[in-house]
Amino acid sequence: MGLARQNQIVSTQASVSMGGCDNLAFLAVAKRRAAMGLAQSENKQLTDEQLMEAYRDDDIQAFDILFNRYKDILYRYLVRQSGNPSLAEEMFQEVWAGLIKHRKKYTVQAKFKTYLFHIAHNKLIDFYRANSRVDAVSYDDEDQNVNEKIDQLDQPEHQADVLGKFDVLMRQLKKLPAAQRDVFLLHEEAGMTLAEVAQTMDVTRDTAKSRLRYALQRLRRSMERYA
Repeated sequence: MGLARQNQIVSTQASVSMGGCDNLAFLAVAKRRAAMGLAQSENKQLTDEQLMEAYRDDDIQAFDILFNRYKDILYRYLVRQSGNPSLAEEMFQEVWAGLIKHRKKYTVQAKFKTYLFHIAHNKLIDFYRANSRVDAVSYDDEDQNVNEKIDQLDQPEHQADVLGKFDVLMRQLKKLPAAQRDVFLLHEEAGMTLAEVAQTMDVTRDTAKSRLRYALQRLRRSMERYA
């Protein structure tokens, strides 16, 4: 992610009211430090959850580290799920703004990655419900033949042929139903387990597993011609 986007985060944070000029000032300083890659080496050894707790308690450098850890992967997820870089940019700002605004309420109930992507996922759902009935409906279908045999899903050989041709994969990924594309990106791009994907999307693990299975099947079939 370039310096321009990081500077936009500075502006975003400055617009978030958190109870006084002092808060606004330290948020702006935090982002300038993130842009320059300044963070104490001891903080880098902390887990994401420890860093978010530290940021909740006003440790600016903890936010710097979290932002630098997740800025690229979060932006890629939003771009590939929405298919619209401008929209992804806007959502990117809103996700971090939401995290900043509600940081004082943070408690560790899941991995920080799940917490962050849950915010992003909800931003996408809000957009789909306002602008795309087809995409929104794909998320409401909780029972995508969950009872079919899906035991082979976690075997690497069943995914390797799908992931081998990146450019083709990106084109075919856009053709998936939004809910299936979402699961695929969270699992393969963000590196989440199926349990984490389910928690991020507020569905059961079986539903997440079923959607991923169908996504892989569709991608594999559509890519067979390029073999």
